[in-house]
Amino acid sequence: MKAVRYRFDDFLLDPAARELWRGAERVAIVPKSLESLAYLIEHRDRAVGRDELIAAVWGRVDASDTLLTQTIWRVRRAIGDDADRSLRTVPRFGYRWVAPVRIESSQDDEATLAPAAPAEAIEPLPAIAAAASARSSRRSRLAAGALALAASIIVAVLVVKRHGAELSRESVVPSLVVVLPVSVADVSPESTWIRLGAMDYVASRLREATLNVLPSERVVAIAKAATGAAPDIDERARLASLTKADYLLAPRAELAGGVWRFSIDAYHGGRARTYRAEAASLLPAASLAAAAFLGDTGHAVSSATTAPDAVSEVVQRLDAALLEGDIAKARALLATTDEATRRDPRVLARAGKAAFRAGRLDEAAAAFAPLVADGATVAPGLRVLGEMGLGGVGIRRHDFEDAQRHYTAAIATLGSAGDLSLQGRAYTERAVVDGSLGRVDLAVADIGRARSALERSGDPIGLASLDLNGAIIETQRGHYDEATRMFDRAIDVYGRFDIADQLAIALAGRVDTRLTVVDQAGALDSSTRGWGLLPRLEDPLLIRFLGARHVEALRRSGHLAEAARVLDRFAERGDHATADPAFGVLRAAVLVDQGKAPLALRLADGIVSDFEHAPVGSCSDTVPEAAIVLTDAALQSREPAAVAPLLARLSEFAASPQDPEWTYANDLARADLLDATGEPGADAHFAAALAYADGTGEPARIVAASAAYAAYAVRHADRARAGTLLERLTPYVALDFRAAQAAALLHAVLGETALAEAAAGEARRLAGERTSRVEPQAVAIRSGGPN
Repeated sequence: MKAVRYRFDDFLLDPAARELWRGAERVAIVPKSLESLAYLIEHRDRAVGRDELIAAVWGRVDASDTLLTQTIWRVRRAIGDDADRSLRTVPRFGYRWVAPVRIESSQDDEATLAPAAPAEAIEPLPAIAAAASARSSRRSRLAAGALALAASIIVAVLVVKRHGAELSRESVVPSLVVVLPVSVADVSPESTWIRLGAMDYVASRLREATLNVLPSERVVAIAKAATGAAPDIDERARLASLTKADYLLAPRAELAGGVWRFSIDAYHGGRARTYRAEAASLLPAASLAAAAFLGDTGHAVSSATTAPDAVSEVVQRLDAALLEGDIAKARALLATTDEATRRDPRVLARAGKAAFRAGRLDEAAAAFAPLVADGATVAPGLRVLGEMGLGGVGIRRHDFEDAQRHYTAAIATLGSAGDLSLQGRAYTERAVVDGSLGRVDLAVADIGRARSALERSGDPIGLASLDLNGAIIETQRGHYDEATRMFDRAIDVYGRFDIADQLAIALAGRVDTRLTVVDQAGALDSSTRGWGLLPRLEDPLLIRFLGARHVEALRRSGHLAEAARVLDRFAERGDHATADPAFGVLRAAVLVDQGKAPLALRLADGIVSDFEHAPVGSCSDTVPEAAIVLTDAALQSREPAAVAPLLARLSEFAASPQDPEWTYANDLARADLLDATGEPGADAHFAAALAYADGTGEPARIVAASAAYAAYAVRHADRARAGTLLERLTPYVALDFRAAQAAALLHAVLGETALAEAAAGEARRLAGERTSRVEPQAVAIRSGGPN
């Protein structure tokens, strides 16, 4: 892998060597200042916040501003930047590198110009306020739910032949190598593992020699339509265009006369060369062919590389099953291996991955644990897999502190020279953990580190995964536009690579974000595209996830009949979603919007029963929504006496009595009940719910709380309250039915007839199949007209 260095003015910064040179003279600079300089230059495409820089360099967020200021002052002194010429201060935010930079590698003969973006294009994010931790707990919870027969070589004959135009001998590491599935000729069904298993074996041999190789799971995602035949010229062109690969390797295997012949067709720069090897067993032949490619490109086989042994084929068979997504096949293979083989660290790593993907977390943890035990003599790469596996188990168990510890250990084991794709993944997953713990500053810093590693690795799908997780973190921060941009980047990549399941997840995430900012049209567009992927999806959990968001987007847009049909789809198929309280609540909400409140109220007992049978805490996000929807159903059914018992029963399933989500929903429900029954205290509950909504900064929640409060203000002809609520609703009148309907009534209370009629017109336009209950003229008459 190339060691990246940066040239600016007459300086050379070598982060790997931790050196700064001016001409032929080495510049004295303290380590933290050098690290700060490197981070700012690496992220010169944007402004870097002070919190992010502190987290990146010191690994924590409690370093003082004075310490950072002194560190940056030393940077400026070292490079002679006394007037923000190269390093610009972004007021009340952080710093931005603005000087042109040339990027080169230690082997490069030429440097590439990479100027900084114009300063006027800077749009820095605001520093994270201390109040960020008080943002909606729902965001944090949503952000918190994405690893024996081969013998020793007896006789090996290596034959290297050239096909097509000659390739010049290379001495530079390829920027990216893509190893395709192996084309297998005339083998028995028992050898079908070769296509993916031998592919991954070759990729691993090249990676051990420090080449930058696209992860096998990425290759499977983009080459999954291949039939097993060698790729033709069109397929090679497609794959090269998608991956931007420097080398595209197409292996072939054939068993003839008891001898395995393994070939690697290496495509590079429009030319090709074939490397051939023969051996009594498959993997030794593959190893020799890979070694021939390495030698011809100027790279010796790593000293850490071991010859295939009796366990190697078991490992590659397991990898093939895991790459296929056939967890049952992997577990069946493990069950037939002997005890000594199952204890091999390589097999343990695969066993842990298979158990994890099967949802057997205790079994997965037991397999990963020996790889990271004190004193364990395992290869660093396997230790990394063990740490990351345990990190994943921690996430699934919601033990985020334990997960954070394991990911940090994995990153430390990888080091700065470790596999870039693994670095990117480790930083990405640790960012998710820190986001779940509310450590948003640390999460943002890790997102930056992950992006740097993945961009250097040339892994577009890894970058898409980063954007997908980064979007969730940005949503936690309330940065909805940035979250949408990140979702859009992920959607673009998953769409180009035709990865249906990940595309569906990204589209569903975008739906949530657009609904939060009251962009019903944008949400419906994304949910419709996602639901169109249904025939290609197999994971029932993903289908439920996507279906629930499609129903909500349809409902918010007034497409109630279609929302009901999607719900019927789950009921007709006997899907487990029918026992998911979230689907019961959605059904009730659709019925309420259709004016069928009594039917919605009849679902209450079934919804509560589903909560009783669900795992403890698994539905706490749904309980607050159930309280609001079922209260509305009871009041519209003129059965206010049903509300209090319902709230009491639902409170048993809330995350906690003090959970802000439950408190908010309880305030809204009780305010509606008190107002409907004419009892005192409704105003205080409405005000408390609106204050919480304001604190979250979520437009959809602000609209919901304001619209509910508006009904109270209208019934009481409270003009002062009407004016306050209009301030919150007016920005959303042209976007949201509830906002338009409430605004029409509030304008009427104030005697603003023209504005009331305009808002009523928007309500009718946005109503869809909902009944608009706006009567602004009647309200104006009842309230006595204008002041």
